Amino acid sequence: MIVTVKQASQILAGSVVRAFVPPAHAARWHVGRPVTLRRIAIDENTGTRTRVVITAAPRPGAEREPLVITPVAFGEVQPLASVTLKQILRAGFRTTDDFRAVWAELYRSEAAVAEVVFVPGDWSDRPRLLAAGRRGADDRGYTTSPALALDDAECVDDAWLAKFARAANPFIEAKQAERRADQRRDTRSFIDAKRKQRQENV
Repeated sequence: MIVTVKQASQILAGSVVRAFVPPAHAARWHVGRPVTLRRIAIDENTGTRTRVVITAAPRPGAEREPLVITPVAFGEVQPLASVTLKQILRAGFRTTDDFRAVWAELYRSEAAVAEVVFVPGDWSDRPRLLAAGRRGADDRGYTTSPALALDDAECVDDAWLAKFARAANPFIEAKQAERRADQRRDTRSFIDAKRKQRQENV
């Protein structure tokens, strides 16, 4: 995917989650498959346009790596003239003129656009295995390497765990409420029994 330097900075900051690309570009992409970001470099002497991979350091002091995004959804193909201001603002532009100028710079006479929704970084599907030891394991005891795994059984990912937790939550709350009611009932029964015992002793 070709972006401007400004867009790349916004992506690094995590503030851009939508962009417009020619339909032919979008047709080559797939949901969940990372895309490397590039920019157009123009030779000052010859005017030759080349595509250059954008790199960035993931953290201070680290080596620079290619900047990637992962598409998560695609919008309908539409004429360039029909793109609304709302869509343009969501893509990180301030005005329609700004968007048209960048589009002309990157894609020249392309008259149709496809909107893509993405997340910064590589979110491709990777195995999540229970690590056999500390080597190669993350802070929760998982690894993506089969060679370092306890076995080949994949663990449930965090998204599904959260989904299961939300589904189970009403039942858990109901059980907890039932348990509290039982505790209050047992406490009242104990107090009543003690009162009765005192009255009998008097």
